[in-house]
Amino acid sequence: MSILSRLFSSGSDDHEHARQKREKFQELERLHAGDDETISYVKAVWLTSRGLHYARLGSFDYAIPDFKEAIALKPDQAEAFLGLGISYANKGMLQEALCVLKSAPKKWKLHRQEYDIHPRTIQEINNFIRELNEYSSKHK
Repeated sequence: MSILSRLFSSGSDDHEHARQKREKFQELERLHAGDDETISYVKAVWLTSRGLHYARLGSFDYAIPDFKEAIALKPDQAEAFLGLGISYANKGMLQEALCVLKSAPKKWKLHRQEYDIHPRTIQEINNFIRELNEYSSKHK
């Protein structure tokens, strides 16, 4: 692939990425019209899912904004914190990863009900914090 092809295709990838989000958000807003809390929740879940997809592909520059937006929409979206921390770590941003993971919520709310974050998610966050701390102490 030539340099020009790569330059132009990345712009089209960005455009496709934005189009996909816009269409999905419009669909979610139609499905949950009038329920702003549910709309924020389902948008955050969708962004987290898409961020995880990009992270699995190693496309952290796409994953990170999705996780950040999910957290902005729903600050108790623990899976987004985990995904963001993992993405930062994979980009070598270890301090940012630790900061995000340590600030992950332990509870989430929807329609005035509070729920515990799934124990497996909490365990994954704690394990990753421990691994990052061990790695950091070995590489000082």
